[in-house]
Amino acid sequence: MEINEIVINKLISLLSKVRDKKSDVCLFIVNKVIDINRWDLVFGGKALEGEENLKLILNLIKETFSKEEVILFSRLILFDSTKDFVKGINNAFNVESNYIKITDTTINNILIKEAYLFYSKSLK
Repeated sequence: MEINEIVINKLISLLSKVRDKKSDVCLFIVNKVIDINRWDLVFGGKALEGEENLKLILNLIKETFSKEEVILFSRLILFDSTKDFVKGINNAFNVESNYIKITDTTINNILIKEAYLFYSKSLK
């Protein structure tokens, strides 16, 4: 399943809503899971891991996307800003507005076949 402009605009809106609630977000990337042709939503930020934040962001996803659009996504992954994956992307990219598409790139020994990077900024 591919992501179209409508979904991209909703992903940008989702990022804005999450950042309104959690100011320490330093990463938002949507990574394609090739085996199942769906997308993982990945957020990184200071003290972002945990059930409370998971529930908060899941509610924002339900608020932002229709039921038909939600099936595009396989998982919601929350990483602390100290994780190597978050640091690797933040060291490689600085994206604070709009988005970039990443294809066939390896970061910290993780292959990113296809992804959309909406936000990447190191926390100072």
